[in-house]
Amino acid sequence: KSVPVPENGFTPLRRSVENGFTLVELMVVIVIIGLLATLVALTVLPVRATHRPITPRFAPPAPATISRMPQKKNSSDHARRAIAARAARVMAEDSVSDFASAKRKAARQLGFADNGALPSNDEVEAELRTYQALYQNEEQHERLTVLRSAALDLMREFAAHRPHLGGAVWNGTAGRDTGLQLDLFTDNAKLVEMKLLGDSIVYQVEERLHFNPAVDRKITVLTCDWGELPVRLALYGADDLRGALIADASGAAPRGDLMALEARIAQAQSAAQVESFLAAIR
Repeated sequence: KSVPVPENGFTPLRRSVENGFTLVELMVVIVIIGLLATLVALTVLPVRATHRPITPRFAPPAPATISRMPQKKNSSDHARRAIAARAARVMAEDSVSDFASAKRKAARQLGFADNGALPSNDEVEAELRTYQALYQNEEQHERLTVLRSAALDLMREFAAHRPHLGGAVWNGTAGRDTGLQLDLFTDNAKLVEMKLLGDSIVYQVEERLHFNPAVDRKITVLTCDWGELPVRLALYGADDLRGALIADASGAAPRGDLMALEARIAQAQSAAQVESFLAAIR
């Protein structure tokens, strides 16, 4: 059934039952739906946001952890370095050959507890090498030359007992009053004592721990004067030589035989010649 057209040509916006909704009514419905959606967004979403806070993807660490831990570590490292440097000076200037005694003395001088976290022997030895190179360079070269030459003579005297030089003369950190430390790997320790008696050399007998901590046995040490040098002869068994030349953590051998000492002397002489040449052309 057609809708009558008025005389002005416009169709009325009224709805009839037969033709459904008019355009105005559809627009009203769309506006209402939009308002409802906006209301839901304003009421529901904020509530969810309060229950599910947004967490930063990369949260910064707690400032307390950053500030406290490194300060404590840095303080401890500073104390160790200071004690190591002072202990090296004590060994170089005060003729202290024992690492433990030098570290305790250095700690007391600096006001630290001498039973606290002290530096290792390797740390002190590194500082000792630096101190001797800076303040005792020429003196150190002359001292090592004299001591190692005397060690060669002593090792030739005890060649039958497989002598090995160890200690500060071997590793190059000998002090002003350092003596010779000779390790003998012999099948008959009595022959060593008989030789000293035959040469009218007065000696004393001591004991010390084996160089290998796994060996639960003490060894005999004979202390005497060889000419004007103090000497310590450590008497090991012949089988102990198998583990005596194992390098330490830095790759250095703890002792060396006659040939190894001769090679070390030649190497030091070559280094001294190069150093003198460079000093002359500067």
